[in-house]
Amino acid sequence: MRSLFYALFFIATLGLATPALAQTGTLEGTVRDADGVPLPGATVQLIPDGAGTATDNEGQYQLTQVPAGSATIEVRFVGFTPVRKTAIAVAGSTVRVDVILRDAAVVIGDVTVTGAREQGYRASAALQVNRSTAPIKETPFSVQVVTKDLIEDRGVTEFGEALRYVPGVTARIGFSNSNDRFNIRGFRTDYSYRNGFRRSGFTASDRVANIEQVEILKGTSSSLYGQAEPGGVVNVVTKRPEAEAFVDVTASAGSFSAYRTSVDANVPISPTLGVRLNTSYEDRDGYRDLAFARDFFVAPVLEWRPTPQTSVVLEGEYNALRSFPDRGLGNDPRFLNASREAQFAGDDGELSRDGGLFSAIVTHAISDAITLRAAGSYSESTIESLFYGLGFPAVGEGDVNPDVTLRPTDSFDNQNNLVLQAEAIGRFATGAARHTALVGIERGEDKFSYVYNRGAAVVVPFNDPRPTTPAQGPFDLFFEGRTDATTNAVYVQNETVAGPVRLLVGARYDDSYLLNEFFGSEEKEEGQLSPRAGLTVTPVPEVSLYASASRSFVPQAFPLFEGGVSDALTGVGYEAGAKFSLLGGRLAPTVAVFEITRANVAQVSPDDPTFSLYIQIGESRSRGVEIDAPLAITPRWRAVATYAYLDAEVTEDTSLEPGSPLLNTPDHNAGLWTSYDVPGALDGLTLGAGVLYIGERAATTSGSLLIPAYTRFDASASYAFDAEFGTVRAQLSATNLTDEFFYESGGSNFLPLLPAAPRAFRFTLGVTL
Repeated sequence: MRSLFYALFFIATLGLATPALAQTGTLEGTVRDADGVPLPGATVQLIPDGAGTATDNEGQYQLTQVPAGSATIEVRFVGFTPVRKTAIAVAGSTVRVDVILRDAAVVIGDVTVTGAREQGYRASAALQVNRSTAPIKETPFSVQVVTKDLIEDRGVTEFGEALRYVPGVTARIGFSNSNDRFNIRGFRTDYSYRNGFRRSGFTASDRVANIEQVEILKGTSSSLYGQAEPGGVVNVVTKRPEAEAFVDVTASAGSFSAYRTSVDANVPISPTLGVRLNTSYEDRDGYRDLAFARDFFVAPVLEWRPTPQTSVVLEGEYNALRSFPDRGLGNDPRFLNASREAQFAGDDGELSRDGGLFSAIVTHAISDAITLRAAGSYSESTIESLFYGLGFPAVGEGDVNPDVTLRPTDSFDNQNNLVLQAEAIGRFATGAARHTALVGIERGEDKFSYVYNRGAAVVVPFNDPRPTTPAQGPFDLFFEGRTDATTNAVYVQNETVAGPVRLLVGARYDDSYLLNEFFGSEEKEEGQLSPRAGLTVTPVPEVSLYASASRSFVPQAFPLFEGGVSDALTGVGYEAGAKFSLLGGRLAPTVAVFEITRANVAQVSPDDPTFSLYIQIGESRSRGVEIDAPLAITPRWRAVATYAYLDAEVTEDTSLEPGSPLLNTPDHNAGLWTSYDVPGALDGLTLGAGVLYIGERAATTSGSLLIPAYTRFDASASYAFDAEFGTVRAQLSATNLTDEFFYESGGSNFLPLLPAAPRAFRFTLGVTL
């Protein structure tokens, strides 16, 4: 297997693209606005064949394999007037074409609005999550991007909150409410990605302080990411050093004694070397009894460009959290009668998590036709916790004030993850068709160890749930174990553009090994080929139609109740849809229809009192429709509207009835957020408002407990102005304005309920120097 990796890598680096070099050249340049500010994410396309790319974070673009002779490019960015430029492409040479975009003039009634740069919630490309420079509009899969502007306009400080307005995504609370997890298109997504690297799932956490944007690739995507859940992939793109020096300092205070400070410092040491440091600290109490959190985060990043063809990015993160382990509520319907503040735990509970990561990415362009990338990431996180788990069963007889059984538990969890990648990207032409080929190899290692000790049971009344005395020893061993997983993989992908047609084909082969030690030792070795293919047709520049099919593969290390280790989870997905660029690019909706079938699903066994042994329930299916519509109504007025309909159910099972709903999957969810930059005397004032609807969801695999639907209203107002020492920005954000009492989903079938926060406000003051 290893020799195959190296052989393919050698072919990719030496053999691609040479036949067409003599007849083609390269166009490159920078796209800026009228003030000279670079515009990242602008679309640059050749006219008329539609081949194109998007500008990077510095507003730079590069089009390779441009036929020699006259070449016309069209540059678009939301809120700006599109520009076309013609240049002469020289065979074997690079020609520079810089572009200036000017604010679009929008006429509404008798009023002409000009002179403001629309910030927008639309991204033209998702360079990392799709591993392609193809515009999102020409990608044959559903891709949503949560932009930095949307995060800022909403006043978001928590990672899970950032994804609230993504269609088909519902929140799921991580271990003891210490991290954020999601369901995508009805399926659990336990692992997130950071700059394309898979991170440890159980203990890892993401923080907003250094996030540039969040990319969500929907559907089965193992052809790129290997062990990827079939619902989709969430990838965090972090901030990188920029050309201009600045320091941004913010401080905020909010409901429930929440105080937060953050610093974003960017230092260009030289034209080729830059450093950026993001750090934050938050101290808050909670809306639930006993809750608190003290959260410190720091993330330095260094970028070095020793030559125009080479970049080196070194990045680190460290996060320390001390909090109360909020386990939420159990799966008995009587918990729906508990107050929002009720905490079924002792006041001596505490959770301590320490973790971080280090990554290195080296990119080098050998020529206009070949680019090499070598990268690695190591992350590790440890959680130590004393929490009160609910008994089995949790609630005794009676409906007025029944007994609730609590089991004090002392836990230790450690998880680390290593990913090494090497890739070659080749660009070449065959006649009128242009190709971008990707060849990569990857080595992944995941290690997870855990020890759980449990004390004597504590019985408390339902209406007075806190124990009056701390948990008493001795604590006896409850269970312990470890899981080691290694994966070697090779993957290939090719994108072919011929006129209005873009064809994407790719495949990945994973060779995985699992060792699971839990009341014994089990080993499993599996291999899987995961292909994907997609076709996009752009009959006119404003419309792209697409269809795709793909498979997913996730080795599972779950110990089975009946013995052994679970088989790998597999998924097959089909998707079709349309993507638009209307109103001069100001309206960019995506409409997708899909069906995903997932086999060998593992769920916690209802007969296991430890909540740690699993059963494989067979097969489940999710199908539905999603709409994502970012809109720049005017250069000052932007919005994003989303909707998803999901029909997700168990189709085959040994213990559940076919037709049983999937956990935490509403039939309908929708959202609308809009922001408006007030002109005239109040220039600098931005007003925002949003509404979020999440439909009724199943809280248990049997569907015996349902989480009620809810509608949440949010708002934000900010004001920015220039002072002598820098730019000042003040913001007031509010969530759940109507103070509706609703539930989020918990982390498991046994802890499915967590009352959501009541009406909350946060005031933030920031200064950029």
